Amino acid sequence: MGVLVEKNYDSKFYQTIPDLYPAITSFSNKNGKELITKFGNIFVKHHMYNKYSLIVVHRHFDLNPNEILVETFNSDYTVRVALPWNVEGF
Repeated sequence: MGVLVEKNYDSKFYQTIPDLYPAITSFSNKNGKELITKFGNIFVKHHMYNKYSLIVVHRHFDLNPNEILVETFNSDYTVRVALPWNVEGF
């Protein structure tokens, strides 16, 4: 499961994460594939690939101030799905 953690949750922080296309462009401009290969080799060497993963952090939609983004599996555990959860009143 992917986790992006910040000290104190602030919905404004989420809005600063780039959409997919700009994130991929930035990844390519910074030789991201080379970095993934280097980290991937470390993951394999230390048998970490079953526990951790690398992703290009991006967002698909905006969140309201009373929402958080939660990543979960679909009902048959074949696809990860990111959904907004309403936390108003918590």
